[in-house]
Amino acid sequence: MRLEKYINQLLFQHDCVIVPKFGAFISHPISTKINPEDQSIQPPYKEINFTSSLNSNDGVLAHTYASEENVDLTLANEN
Repeated sequence: MRLEKYINQLLFQHDCVIVPKFGAFISHPISTKINPEDQSIQPPYKEINFTSSLNSNDGVLAHTYASEENVDLTLANEN
């Protein structure tokens, strides 16, 4: 099972995506920065961090996987 597609998709919608028994990807929005000295603009973006301490199943990833792959939620949770 390749989860990176769903993790990426969910990080646009949520601040945290938990991969059960593995860890969580946490996004932190970074605001636009304007540098008046060189008149440059850095667009907003999200910084992604990982922590292994958040690893309990909240069901979000499994639910998305089950829905997108058209499989039973029980099966999605087992994988």
